[in-house]
Amino acid sequence: SGNRIALFPTHQARLRLQRAFGPARVGFGLRRVGTIYLDNSEDERKDPQARQAPGYVGKKIDPFTLADARLEWDLKRALGARSLTLLLNVDNLFDERYVRNVNNNGGRYNPGYPRSAMVTSQVRF
Repeated sequence: SGNRIALFPTHQARLRLQRAFGPARVGFGLRRVGTIYLDNSEDERKDPQARQAPGYVGKKIDPFTLADARLEWDLKRALGARSLTLLLNVDNLFDERYVRNVNNNGGRYNPGYPRSAMVTSQVRF
């Protein structure tokens, strides 16, 4: 019928940029996910009047964009430490609200993760 396959986003893209400044490395990433339709009608694309019915529940998930950041500091280069690296990762930098995934033919969905940060270290022997 020309409609998109249910539960597949219209598009997906990912971009990651990283730059080193001496012993530090800074990274920034973007993830874009397009509209996701919950059934093969594409939210009643061929019958738009159906969307005006009382109690109608939309059959799509709006597109979203997420940003992530990363800071890496090589202490070996900075302080002469023995192969030690500190990392800070921040996911969902702008605390975007989004639907992470849908299953059961759109009957269940999982909300996306809120902004989170994690500090880790790496030691190499």
